[in-house]
Amino acid sequence: VVFSVLAATLAGLIASAGVAQEDGKRKVRDAVQYMKVRRVPLELQSRVRRYMHFMLARDSRTAMHSEVQQMLSSSLNAELASEVRGSMLRRIPVFARSPSRLVSRLAL
Repeated sequence: VVFSVLAATLAGLIASAGVAQEDGKRKVRDAVQYMKVRRVPLELQSRVRRYMHFMLARDSRTAMHSEVQQMLSSSLNAELASEVRGSMLRRIPVFARSPSRLVSRLAL
């Protein structure tokens, strides 16, 4: 039963991500059309388009992260946070050789 609920929830997340992606593409198309009509230089159009793609991708990852967090138990949430943030902390030289337990606590 739990697996079925989790699978259904994940399917819903994937479907909503597809809708959000289409909405993002529409926004980029609208911005490109706006810039063409106003004869914005191509180099600036390209920079605006790249920035919009970056922001849409970032927002999508952030939204997905918070939706996943809401689905998880507090212990799984803590473990996930420890893993994700811990791997980032280990990239910092001072933490690279630190004990795993210290890095895990800092990550929470």
